[in-house]
Amino acid sequence: MSKPQPSPPIRPRPKPLRVIGTLNLLFGAVLVAVAWSMLGGMAFSGMTAEPYEGLKRALMLQAEREHQQKIATLEKREAAATSEDARRVFREERERRAALGPKLPPGSELVMMGSQMQSFGTWSVVNSATSLGINLLMIVAGAGLLQRVEWARRLSLWVAGIKLVRLLLLQTVFVVFVVPSFSRRLGEAVQETIAVQGGGLPAGMPSMTQIYAVTYTVMGVGMLILGAIYPIVMLVMLNRPGVKAASMPAEIRARQMMIEAGRVR
Repeated sequence: MSKPQPSPPIRPRPKPLRVIGTLNLLFGAVLVAVAWSMLGGMAFSGMTAEPYEGLKRALMLQAEREHQQKIATLEKREAAATSEDARRVFREERERRAALGPKLPPGSELVMMGSQMQSFGTWSVVNSATSLGINLLMIVAGAGLLQRVEWARRLSLWVAGIKLVRLLLLQTVFVVFVVPSFSRRLGEAVQETIAVQGGGLPAGMPSMTQIYAVTYTVMGVGMLILGAIYPIVMLVMLNRPGVKAASMPAEIRARQMMIEAGRVR
């Protein structure tokens, strides 16, 4: 009976380490910059919350002044009319405007709705803060992979796993909890703006709320799918035997080869 042939030593494959290390540095730097800019923008928005309220008060005062001016103009025209029919037209228009009350200018709701999106704002803060932390770790791991060290390979695997879990949790929360309220507020604001301008949606067309809900749901699912590609590639590539061997120090690889040679004898 012939002896079983020993398995050949695993050949180190450093190229995947260099490729993934470079991509970690590139993607990590871009995503850190995006997260930092998002956090900066949200911090600025938080500091301008009071000016938003001041803007709303100013717009309401302006709308009230314009409303009173229109009522006064109609009253003067009604008093100056020479016929009963003309007076009746001005009176009915004045009463109609008085019943409606002052209205904000078209588009005002869209300008001021940013401060009302609490669920979206909270989600954005969590998304950007966690992105900043995990992508800083990915940069560190990328630099280590270029040096072909084992701790960098292990850190990269942890980063990939955390990225997948984070992505799944955040996008699920976005689709299930954030999209409904965000789409409702945005849709109502847009439809009100269209109505004030005298327009309307074509017959049979879904409401703006439904359109936004579908759009942002597709975006959330798409971000989940696209965002999961690279972490999965990292998990697959960095767990290959040749890549593991390439990340070990030369003396450890030599010792393993000597142990394997001793077993063969």
